[in-house]
Amino acid sequence: MEAKEIPPVLELKLWFGLSAKAWFLVFLTLFFVGQSIKYAMKVSEKRSAIQRWQPQILGLDTGEDLSQKYQYPNPPIMAILLYPLAKMPPMVMALLWYYMKVAMLIFCFHWIFNFIEKNGMAFPLWAQALTVLLALRPITGDLQHGNVNIFILFAVIAGLHLYTLRWDVAGGICIGLAIACKVTPALFIPYFFWKRSWNMLFGIILGLMLFLWPGVFPSLVLGFEENQKQLYSWYTEMCFLAASFQWCEKSPVPIIRLVLKASLGLFALGVILCCRTPEKNRGGWALAAEFAIIVLGMLLFSERTWKHHCVTLILPFAVLCYFLATCLKAKTSYIFPVFTIVVATLLMTLTSTGLLEDDFAKEAQVYGCYVWAFILMIVCLFVVLYRNNNKALIVVKTID
Repeated sequence: MEAKEIPPVLELKLWFGLSAKAWFLVFLTLFFVGQSIKYAMKVSEKRSAIQRWQPQILGLDTGEDLSQKYQYPNPPIMAILLYPLAKMPPMVMALLWYYMKVAMLIFCFHWIFNFIEKNGMAFPLWAQALTVLLALRPITGDLQHGNVNIFILFAVIAGLHLYTLRWDVAGGICIGLAIACKVTPALFIPYFFWKRSWNMLFGIILGLMLFLWPGVFPSLVLGFEENQKQLYSWYTEMCFLAASFQWCEKSPVPIIRLVLKASLGLFALGVILCCRTPEKNRGGWALAAEFAIIVLGMLLFSERTWKHHCVTLILPFAVLCYFLATCLKAKTSYIFPVFTIVVATLLMTLTSTGLLEDDFAKEAQVYGCYVWAFILMIVCLFVVLYRNNNKALIVVKTID
């Protein structure tokens, strides 16, 4: 019997007992472990965000007004969730928070890949790996900064994952928790209203009641009056988004008001025209593309989007990589998604103070390289969704 040639991937598996996917996970694990060592050095120099917040969060024990005294940036529920960590020694707290966020990332990638490929082609391993590599820079930034953005991402993606499983109320509660911790995920409220997902909206309202106002959960921990005091203080001191829009309305420069209103209007129009995946379809790249547009809107319309806030780019990068993979299989045009991925990555790389001269990188941030990357990705997703909707309409008319 003639011997068959062993494919390189299979040969690798036979030699080392691991698949290509397992090897990728091994290298990714080693990367995160290496980053944790670097982060530990940063913690030893007292330069981590959660380390800075530790004495502030412990102020809950004595009834200190966190927002007024320390400018603590999140509502009371976030401080309560971090409170058990704040009771630990600083190094233990910081590293435990780091690895908790790594675990959250793994779940996020798994859920995103699953609901993108649902009812469609499989998500190729190379496209999954490309997604991870493209998203590593903002992920690393948040891990090194010790912030809560990966937790917000986790709550949002968990909610969307539950929505694809038709557990709408539970999914809405997760989105409500994300909104209660940070305002920007509230952009999902008008989106689900447009989709007529009433159970999801009910879950979001329930989540806001549980975690924000009247805040059943934080009230059980702090007491109702103390929670209301902390919440009101956060709103008056730290609600930057409302302040941003108020400033724009009062700005002496009319062009600022016009740009803001035009941008919001164009974004809403794009959602109305392109986000038309039937509500009964709970999965697939088209629905994931709609989620990605809302996530990009969260970044674009926030008063202060910093580099480490961009961990949510995992979702749009995943959609673009999957779309690129399916384009190659279907032999359709892949120029626009490739252009978007390359240019958006280049624009964000221009802001890297570690790779380029600090002055140049800071000027790139000032001139909005991240903003242009967000706009480019939104336009690309609108275009591919619009084309997909037109193809579906043509198919329906042909059948009729």
